[in-house]
Amino acid sequence: MATSVENIRPEFLSLPAELRNVIYKYAIEKENALHHAPLLLRRRTHNVNHPVWPLSSHTNRMYFGLTQANRQVRKEFRPLWFRQARLRIHLHDLPYFIRTFFREEEDYTNAPKLLEISWVTIVQEQTCSVLPLLMMRIHCPTFVVKFVSHEIAQGAEFYLDGCEICESYYFDGNINEWPPDPCPHLEDRKKRWLEQTKMEYEYLDHLNAFLSHSHPKWLEYLRNNEFHHIRLEFENYVITVHMRIGQQVADELHGGRTLGRCSRIFLDLMGFIAADLWNYIYFEVSVRV
Repeated sequence: MATSVENIRPEFLSLPAELRNVIYKYAIEKENALHHAPLLLRRRTHNVNHPVWPLSSHTNRMYFGLTQANRQVRKEFRPLWFRQARLRIHLHDLPYFIRTFFREEEDYTNAPKLLEISWVTIVQEQTCSVLPLLMMRIHCPTFVVKFVSHEIAQGAEFYLDGCEICESYYFDGNINEWPPDPCPHLEDRKKRWLEQTKMEYEYLDHLNAFLSHSHPKWLEYLRNNEFHHIRLEFENYVITVHMRIGQQVADELHGGRTLGRCSRIFLDLMGFIAADLWNYIYFEVSVRV
């Protein structure tokens, strides 16, 4: 009787564990010296039955398929790959990214080395949960997460139009001369564009300071699962952090004080006032009843 497909053992798994580890070491993600920012991951949406998160072949992400080969290889290789990975995703892909790779709390220990969230300032209100990201920091201290300007991460070349100086010279009657190529003003234009874009996204510095906040009491509350949710709300350039705590924590803080006074004491206890974050970020604290 022919052996069923389910009973065929891949020859790769017959290799000694030491040799498999050598192969894994070769295949794990390495930093791409050609790109200052991690390449953007895009989730496939045109076919829900197809594996998501196709990764660029410009780096060793071509070996990411090993993390989905079978249960044993996934168990052995995926943690190694993620711990060295530098990734960038859009904000709207964040919930899918968390559900796909970090569904259980035990997965947080395998958080990537760097996760950048590519952000574009928009007028419409947006919200997202960052509690899983903060818990990853607790379980994996080497994990770094930050919001970055999508424009800066992509590079000035994607956004700079033609040089007005060169074009004005050509259209001022010098029709026998083409504008110089490459443009002699390109580096200056890039510098001005970068300075202007950094100023536009300066508010992200305060958001990233919140995400990397390391006050001992804040980390203790996260470690003890005292938060029922922590959500960010974006509207124009305004950032609001919504935090919901349990009734027991609220009772300990209340002590006959008004709710507003209680919230300020809580922010002070978490170190946000000393860190001057509350002057740049709106905090809202509610109680789960």
